[in-house]
Amino acid sequence: MGDIRRILYKIVALGLLVAVTFAFWGVAAESLRLWGYRVNVMPFLVAAGSIFFSKEWGAGLGCFIGILCDAANGKTAGYYTVMYMLLAILVGLIAERYYRTRFVPILLSGYGIYLISCLIRLLLDLVIPGQGEFSLFFTYFVPAGLYSALWFLPLFPVISHIYHKAED
Repeated sequence: MGDIRRILYKIVALGLLVAVTFAFWGVAAESLRLWGYRVNVMPFLVAAGSIFFSKEWGAGLGCFIGILCDAANGKTAGYYTVMYMLLAILVGLIAERYYRTRFVPILLSGYGIYLISCLIRLLLDLVIPGQGEFSLFFTYFVPAGLYSALWFLPLFPVISHIYHKAED
């Protein structure tokens, strides 16, 4: 596959994967709740993009996913866009040096991105008195991230296939 075709394939395939996942997540998130925990697989897709493709592709994917999440959330403009881009670059830098496999690092990195973005969001909410409680981090976000990791498992073979097809 030529370089231009490879790049176009990655853009279209990853864009479709994110769009379909985001649409499914937006429609089915409420019905997928387990003990009140909501599913969010988007941080795992950001980690997968950084680890599979590169920190640059991960940052682009993080920007795209962040824009979608910011539009869906509507609380703070640009929060997820900036957060996912920066964390994708960090994950990509770590992946270049330390990761030899992909499955477990993607799950751990995605979980880390989820927790860091939730923690910073919670700390920002604590700045405004009465807007949040720090105990939510341990009682809600930690288990919700683990539950979201389970929902990412069916997406791993899809993104792996996109990566292998683009590299051939």
